[in-house]
Amino acid sequence: MTFALWRALAALGGYCLISQSLAWLLIFQYTIHAYDSAWQIGLIAASGASGLAFAQLVNDRILFRYGPYRLYWVCCAVIGLLLWQLSALKIHFLSDLIARFIIGWSDGMVFLIIESWILFLAPAEQRASVLAWYLAVLYGSQFCCPVLAQYHLDGTPLIVPISFFVLLVASIPIQGLKPFLEHQEAPSGWPVFAEWNLVMLGGVGAALCALSGVLLPSWTAFFPSILLYHGLPKKTVQFFLLGGIVGQYVIIGTEKYWNVSKQIHIMTSLGILALLLTVFSFEGHMIETPYLKYFSIFLLGVVSYCLYGLGMAKAIANVAPEYLVRANKTFLSCYTLPAILSPAFFGLFATQQMQFSMLATTTFLGFLTVRYFNLRKF
Repeated sequence: MTFALWRALAALGGYCLISQSLAWLLIFQYTIHAYDSAWQIGLIAASGASGLAFAQLVNDRILFRYGPYRLYWVCCAVIGLLLWQLSALKIHFLSDLIARFIIGWSDGMVFLIIESWILFLAPAEQRASVLAWYLAVLYGSQFCCPVLAQYHLDGTPLIVPISFFVLLVASIPIQGLKPFLEHQEAPSGWPVFAEWNLVMLGGVGAALCALSGVLLPSWTAFFPSILLYHGLPKKTVQFFLLGGIVGQYVIIGTEKYWNVSKQIHIMTSLGILALLLTVFSFEGHMIETPYLKYFSIFLLGVVSYCLYGLGMAKAIANVAPEYLVRANKTFLSCYTLPAILSPAFFGLFATQQMQFSMLATTTFLGFLTVRYFNLRKF
């Protein structure tokens, strides 16, 4: 099978995950508005994260026992159960907790299904390029999610057809960019490889999406936007994003000493601690100190982004462990850092012009980060 066809399949996998994320966002938005208490919102968010962690702990055993195709049917059954759970449209706290756990579980399984399917079936000599293309469509197109989430809070509508068109345009190799996408030398002398392509497509997707005003949801943007929507101070949300930066560096710094499963166990335990600290500090059950609030939110950010990154690492480690280290670094340099340091991080208190200026700055930082890692072969 030609590389072009594998690249198309990888792009299709990215689109499937983005569509699934959109459905996840809509379900979450419509249900969480029924709650005003910080501890209820925290428990619901934790339930979804627990479902995601649970999926990543058991997926490897299910995958190698039943194969990716049978796992797909299991995922369909879980999604069907979720739809049945929500069909009555009666929002109760306990049922919502259960539904959110199922959403997280199905989300984790969908990630593993598509990534493992691509890596299992692609020829060994094409796996790296196919995986890079898949990550480019999935993560690069969500480059500017945080700033678009901020726009959505201001009343910007969700335009699904336009978002699909924008992603399609952003992922098509334009003739003028063909040398870059084929790993040739750039005119400026920059070595062109998979990570460079990721950053480039991220910038293209960010510009197109920002111009069209389309929100492409992701965990990176969505949880901070919910915090803002419920009136949390902007500084609190910034501490959450700062924790996300630290969380990604935790993954990179500890990958030599801990396996992925053990990291997930540790992060899940820290998440429970951070959730308890958040509940007590925001509900007034402890001494009111701003430092405790900021620390608890910071710790939640660390855990959330660690679990998100470890989920991808777990899926890759199951089928292509030789790509794990570079995949983690790619995730850090080409998606997480630009997304967290994107205009929204500063745009919480800045103008729209400042947001777009920071978008250009973080794109440049992405190039420098990739250059620093010097990953000429993915």
